[in-house]
Amino acid sequence: AGDNPPSPGLTVPGGRSDVPVQSEDYYPTLLEGLGLSPAMGQQFDGSSFLPALRGEVPERAPLFQYFPHSTGVPDWLPPAVSVHRGDWKLIRIFHGGDDGAHRLLLFDLANDPGEQRNLAVEQAQVAAELDGLIELFLQRTKAVVPIPNPAFDPQQYDPSLEGKSQPKRQAAAKKSGTAAAKNAGLPEDAAALQGWKPRACTAEVERGVLLLRGTGREPFLGFAPGKLDGQAVLRVRLRCSGGSGQLLWLPAPAAMPLPEQPAAKYSVKAGDWVELKLPVNSPADTAGILRLFVPAQGAVVEIDWLELTNSGKTRRWDFDAGELQPDRPNCVFIMADDLGWADVQFHGGTVPTPHLNRLLAEGQELTQHYVALLCTPTRTGLLSGRFWSRFGVTKPQNPRVFSADTVTLPKALQAVGYDTCLVGKWHLGSHPNDGPQHFGFDYSYGSLAGGVGPWNHRYKEGRFSETWHRGGRLLRESGHVTDLLCREAVDWIEARAADVPFFLYVPMTAVHLPVKEPEETLIVFTSDNGGSTAENHDPKYPEDDYWRAARLSGCEC
Repeated sequence: AGDNPPSPGLTVPGGRSDVPVQSEDYYPTLLEGLGLSPAMGQQFDGSSFLPALRGEVPERAPLFQYFPHSTGVPDWLPPAVSVHRGDWKLIRIFHGGDDGAHRLLLFDLANDPGEQRNLAVEQAQVAAELDGLIELFLQRTKAVVPIPNPAFDPQQYDPSLEGKSQPKRQAAAKKSGTAAAKNAGLPEDAAALQGWKPRACTAEVERGVLLLRGTGREPFLGFAPGKLDGQAVLRVRLRCSGGSGQLLWLPAPAAMPLPEQPAAKYSVKAGDWVELKLPVNSPADTAGILRLFVPAQGAVVEIDWLELTNSGKTRRWDFDAGELQPDRPNCVFIMADDLGWADVQFHGGTVPTPHLNRLLAEGQELTQHYVALLCTPTRTGLLSGRFWSRFGVTKPQNPRVFSADTVTLPKALQAVGYDTCLVGKWHLGSHPNDGPQHFGFDYSYGSLAGGVGPWNHRYKEGRFSETWHRGGRLLRESGHVTDLLCREAVDWIEARAADVPFFLYVPMTAVHLPVKEPEETLIVFTSDNGGSTAENHDPKYPEDDYWRAARLSGCEC
């Protein structure tokens, strides 16, 4: 599908690039464009396509798409994985060949863009080489792969129907996902902690401040400073709801037994920031461990910075990830849900889309832009920069996708001072405890789960039917979903401080089913899968239907 990422001063208006791009590429592209580096140890499966936006033609690493079979996937979409390298594309259909072997489909996209002629036999060496890349990809990503079905009867299967949509059938009801695990904060080796280890507490960094939340009886931060001179001093600037703590030095575990050193105790009142100066009671020239106990039992302690002075030298820990560049631009990322390649006017769609046409004229079209076939996988790749199979994601799901230590795109931007906001459909964890606010978004509004009814804002019946929220708090309100989301996004932008950059992610629910538009609006469906009508709409939404009319009237996208 085509996409038009906004790049002020970077792209040539009306530009066009044939460089293949996929969802996982956006994260590293935005980091490079903003002059940011990945977190220490962070890896991406995607790569930056910034050179393509400049009009260059970079050599693209092989591009993989993996779609394993799962519940609810019809037989006309067999479990498969593909690799796209240069003009060659190879599709491996798992166990779709003779005697349970994989079936390979090889296409020369330069001469056969419609993928009509399978060259796997004629170009057996190319097919074998690309299939080897697929195997390495599956191993590298630790992907779960399908196994042969011993009950499969090839006489009952028609390969000629692959890729051809069949009429939908009523899906069986499924049990809702399990309760989500509690957000555990940053991992102890996170680069943002700069060597300090949280114990009996969780740690997060927000806007240059280290936040400690107690989970045990004696929460503390630990650090191994090496050898001290016996007169070291630790300074710390903190704020809390009041309480007492202490600084304790302990010998390294492998050291000879030493007399117990007295702790430096302190007490603080609730209120504003305070600066503490704590002596480190340790023997000279002896390696050990510092433990800064904090009053975080059932509360939050904020730490602005720490300084350790030893042998006349001072070491400082700030948690602000560096100075914010004043010229970093704002970023608005809009995702259209289930919009077909042929739905837009500039690809032959019959519905006028003047605003999308303007975006194309001012931006750059990516003619080989790929996403996952389904909702949650695409969103996973976008916000993590990693293949969704690494997270066990194969389909739209309600259970939480990301672990608490996943450095999502909004987390990375939040750490350098960006205001971050999601307005629209989340669908990466449908419980409020797994919502956007736990994965880097300062503010969020819309659907925690999947596509909702345009007027009642409800997801399909079940545990997560009530899903409309603001900041993780469920709510009910009136209005059409598209109008509400657009108004919220504009209001949020207008409320921003001019000197603080922002990242706004707007995953619209339109044009996802169900569709129930006001009668003054005409919706004509002309997707590349054929027209959608009342006769074959999704049976999960019996209360909704399509309003049809004889002429175009007031429909602008």
